[in-house]
Amino acid sequence: DIEVPKESVRLGDTVTVTGKAIAYTGAPIQGARVRYRVVRQVRWPDWFMFCYAWRIAPFLGSSQEIANGWTETKDDGSFECQFVARPDRSIPESEDPIFTYSITVDVTDGTGETRSDDSNVSVGYKSMQIELSADDWQTQERDVQLRIRSSTLNGEPTPSKGSVRIYSLREPDKVLRPDILGQRFSRTPRAPRGQAARRITPPAIEPDPSDFKNWALGEQAATMDLDIAESGTQQVAVRLKRGLYRCIVESQDRFGKPVKSELNLRILDENSKTLGLRIPFVFATPNAH
Repeated sequence: DIEVPKESVRLGDTVTVTGKAIAYTGAPIQGARVRYRVVRQVRWPDWFMFCYAWRIAPFLGSSQEIANGWTETKDDGSFECQFVARPDRSIPESEDPIFTYSITVDVTDGTGETRSDDSNVSVGYKSMQIELSADDWQTQERDVQLRIRSSTLNGEPTPSKGSVRIYSLREPDKVLRPDILGQRFSRTPRAPRGQAARRITPPAIEPDPSDFKNWALGEQAATMDLDIAESGTQQVAVRLKRGLYRCIVESQDRFGKPVKSELNLRILDENSKTLGLRIPFVFATPNAH
């Protein structure tokens, strides 16, 4: 079995992974060869992926092996391996990437039998993340129940203080229709005639103006304090009129770096015969009870 550090790790730190090789009888496996491999992958908080996928599309799916090596188990069967939590510098810090380091360990005993285990540790430019959620079906006749959870990048609950603010969104003058292909691309410039062709790069994806999660903030509709205890969870209620809103939660990690999360809200009027929102359509239903 292998274990990764439970406390927060900062980018650039040396990470020590420990483990122990035990036989089925419970006896430690001494002097066994241990091969380890570390692969770095990149991910983003769920809210960021949902709201700003068009910004991070060029970086999705990238992975790289950053360390590998050999060691041996001690008399008690224990071993350790280390690697430096290097970030992918091609991804701007402003995009809030989270780097997950996947560690795979193979232990081979004196008889040539090999056993494997794996684990991972997540590290980012910030040591904390906030998750913000609510039911999809929301109406102005009932309070919106906002669920807020703060945790380390490895999912351990952590306390947090900050603010919860809700803004109305600036709707366009008319209803805009989405692109028929479901995504918008900016044009890739071509080289002038007679010149060598430029290196082909994937076209950048532009935000869809028909999707209200890409609209600018309007007036502030509500504000509340964020005060999450050791349990890492808090729930707040707010009553909103029919409209489109964005809830923004802001806090700081233990190193003083700003941490935020966003959630877009669609509030309907069940008693109205018209939608009253400048969006192409709504496909939703209240939960059955």
